[in-house]
Amino acid sequence: MSKTFYIENLGCAKNQVDAEVKASELVKKGWVCLNGTSDAAERADLIIVNTCAFIESARKEALDVFFALNSTKKKGAKIILSGCLGERYKDELKAELTEADEIQGVPKIPHTLRGDVLFSQKGCAYLKISEGCNHRCAFCAIPLIRGPLVSISEDEILTEAKRLVKSGIKEINLIGQDLSVYGVDRGEVNALCTLLNKIASIDGAFKIRCLYIHPDFFPPSLLDVIENSKGKIIPYFDIPIQHCNVDILHNMGRAKTSDNIIALIKTIRRKFENAYIRTTFLLGFKGESENTLVELEQFVKDAQFDAASFFEYSHEDGTRGAKMMKKCEVKALKPLLKEWKPRLENLQNKITIERLERFVGTRQDVFVEEKIEGSNLYFAHAPFQCPDTDGTIVLKSDKDLIIGNVYTALITKVNNADLEGAIVDE
Repeated sequence: MSKTFYIENLGCAKNQVDAEVKASELVKKGWVCLNGTSDAAERADLIIVNTCAFIESARKEALDVFFALNSTKKKGAKIILSGCLGERYKDELKAELTEADEIQGVPKIPHTLRGDVLFSQKGCAYLKISEGCNHRCAFCAIPLIRGPLVSISEDEILTEAKRLVKSGIKEINLIGQDLSVYGVDRGEVNALCTLLNKIASIDGAFKIRCLYIHPDFFPPSLLDVIENSKGKIIPYFDIPIQHCNVDILHNMGRAKTSDNIIALIKTIRRKFENAYIRTTFLLGFKGESENTLVELEQFVKDAQFDAASFFEYSHEDGTRGAKMMKKCEVKALKPLLKEWKPRLENLQNKITIERLERFVGTRQDVFVEEKIEGSNLYFAHAPFQCPDTDGTIVLKSDKDLIIGNVYTALITKVNNADLEGAIVDE
């Protein structure tokens, strides 16, 4: 009988692609993947815990999951800890985590070619175009874990994109630590836009969504590429701004000011009336105070982002931030952030709801994710909603819908950060 394996994937979509590549390699060797089946971890001959190590809470989750799976694995099964935690703390884990049969890091030669093993929802896939990062933002440990920027070859990306479309994928999400600098490590200029043009020219009914574009390096020609893609590339912009205060941005190692960001947002919205702009903010970094949080609150009101996430700074050894701030300084800001984080989240939630109102009464091509058992309702998302990140659509249909297919729906209502809609007969 063939040996079986199960992969528990933690962390970001980039990690997920690594897990899919690893799974595909095992399948090619004759192993059987149990992901998606009941009691998979308890039945598998091999368990792989693919971990995140970006911040302390992610490291704790990784170890908690590892020990939980180790305690329930069947007799004789092996368990491997892989991914970012294994990469960052390989020597320590080899010495102390004796329960692991093997400690693995991240792939040394990044690639994105997979077989038919995908862990995302049916009809949707992530496509990694680069690995690592050269920016060295003061708060970020990614370069310490994943190394410098390495762009995956255009030929490999296009080969994988064509295979995904041919296999029935309706939605391709391009990922990398920062898409805007794709090709820079090879001395290429405007390589992201060139790549997007080529992916968009692939025959087939599919959409492309770009995730993670650093505001300091936003390619001006990207907007024209999206406009000329004939609807293939979604005007969805995931731009991690992190803050608006000039001193904090300087401490982070970032160049753009709040005025630059507002100007970029206005340019995007002039070009695309229904552009969806998401961002992230990091609270509690060097220079944070009551005054800077008040400034950030006003910035959020002025910018009117469609969505934003707020995170507390995590003191990461080896980063420039760890040298700039003492742990006692980070701890001293905790009471202030305990008040301000929910305050900012509530503000953004109200803005998100107001922004979503513009879609009520419109027809959208929606991607069906899952049926709600015992009802005629489905979970779905529109092009302006990134799966697992933005809100969802509760979709009503009197006919059976195929999971992973795209249908036309009338958006009827905003329900908090989600939407409601109904299938339109055409």
